Amino acid sequence: MVLTSWRIIEMAVHINSICSNIKLLFDKMFHASINNFALIAPLFVYIIEETSRRIVVTSLLFATLLSLPLYPLNPVEEDTISFTNLHFTAGLNGPGSVVSTGPDLTAKYEMVVYHPIIVRGAMDYRYGSVSSIVYPDGDLHRVSFSVEGIYYRGTDKLTGYVGLGLVWSINSFTLADNEVDSLFNFHGITDVDMNNPIGYRITAGLRLQKVYSIEVSMTEFRPNYIFTQQLEPNRWISSTEQFRQNDFRISFGYLFTLKL
Repeated sequence: MVLTSWRIIEMAVHINSICSNIKLLFDKMFHASINNFALIAPLFVYIIEETSRRIVVTSLLFATLLSLPLYPLNPVEEDTISFTNLHFTAGLNGPGSVVSTGPDLTAKYEMVVYHPIIVRGAMDYRYGSVSSIVYPDGDLHRVSFSVEGIYYRGTDKLTGYVGLGLVWSINSFTLADNEVDSLFNFHGITDVDMNNPIGYRITAGLRLQKVYSIEVSMTEFRPNYIFTQQLEPNRWISSTEQFRQNDFRISFGYLFTLKL
């Protein structure tokens, strides 16, 4: 089963690579405006990007499930995870429709509440740049706090787990220098900020030898841009515009056992 799982992952990576190459081709056709293809190229690019991401996530989730022991073929009689752990991970967030690829660092506290259920509290930091023809460009620093429930099965050599939880995102957005003058001169906008939304996260992962981990997750938020516009010398108004932000993350980690 483990071999089958890695073959599925390998296949997903190849499919993702093919989709990326097709996307690059469409991008070139879009910029060259060949045979009026530019009118529909953005739609094809969006469909391919979303399909590629969903194929990878679905394949990794399926691979993780295949790695879980199936009772009674491989019964689990004891816990394979320590009662409490500190789990540190580092990885990359994939590009979304608005925010670019960026690094991700996470610290997690995990506790077994009842075999095979874990409650996890985590804090993670993510950096990315906003580059869009629809929204103002700039740098995004995000600190998130999450609470997740995790279901695990496995052995000391290999443990698979899946989880679901809520995430609170604290965003710090800084406008790009070239956007500041443009927004003020054409729209009278003096400041752009981003609110702190609550979203959800789906997680799947594998643990090797109880201490090494590889984890993938999909997080979704719906934050609002907050625009401050100057109408008169002493009069300002604020308006908001909501957008959808999806983050696909793959990370590698190490677990430290806590003895209470």
